[in-house]
Amino acid sequence: DCTSLETIWIPPQVTSLSYSFSGCTSLNTVVLSWLNSDKWQITNTVSAFEACTNLSGIYFPPERVVSVGTSMFKNSGIEEIERPEGITSIGAGAFQGCGNFRALYLPQSLTSVGNRAFADCPELHWLDVPDTVAGFPNDAVENDTIELITSQGKAAWNVAISSDEDGITCSYRDPLLFI
Repeated sequence: DCTSLETIWIPPQVTSLSYSFSGCTSLNTVVLSWLNSDKWQITNTVSAFEACTNLSGIYFPPERVVSVGTSMFKNSGIEEIERPEGITSIGAGAFQGCGNFRALYLPQSLTSVGNRAFADCPELHWLDVPDTVAGFPNDAVENDTIELITSQGKAAWNVAISSDEDGITCSYRDPLLFI
């Protein structure tokens, strides 16, 4: 909750960011140092940048961050992330409520995506999901205009949202055909 903090450099010795910058509403620049050794991988990122409303982008050096933790960027101003090579998982609610979030190119190292990971992101209109992801939760995305595609174009879904007479919102996927 350091509301005046604008820029941060994270040195190579840091291995956990859990709750470190949550609520730093003026934070706009984050620089992660390159990885010098596997022992310096950042493995805990739970709520690291949650509610950092001025943070628009971040670059993850290859293999530096192992996972985008639960609520890591929840309700932040993040707009995009360059392909985060080495990321193996995206936690529940990782990007939930990011109203400006537009693009994320998921790396081939990714194997899992958590519930509501991309929920409430109205500007996210497509998501490149690699074939390495074992399962994609039905509620990972809640946006009626998004297209989910695999990196090889082998499978894709339109996610649609509808309400029944009781006002209950349902999401479903229809396969898209590639020509």
